[in-house]
Amino acid sequence: MVDTDTYAAPVHLPFVATGDDGLHTIERGTPLVQVIPFRREDASVVIRAETDEETAERRRIQRLVTAQEGWYRTEARAER
Repeated sequence: MVDTDTYAAPVHLPFVATGDDGLHTIERGTPLVQVIPFRREDASVVIRAETDEETAERRRIQRLVTAQEGWYRTEARAER
């Protein structure tokens, strides 16, 4: 579960493909992941272009996630 209200970078959806050894092809249009949004009463959506500051923050977070193992878990995960 990813709280995209507070996490400002792309979300990677890891999975493990299982099957016999060999080369496999996933046909175009085959579903790979299922994303389930959570209903919230106070949801208000604004669609707009990303600001320069938001772009810089997204890139900073991407660098941290790549550079430091476990960064998302220890620094970015929303407390529940």
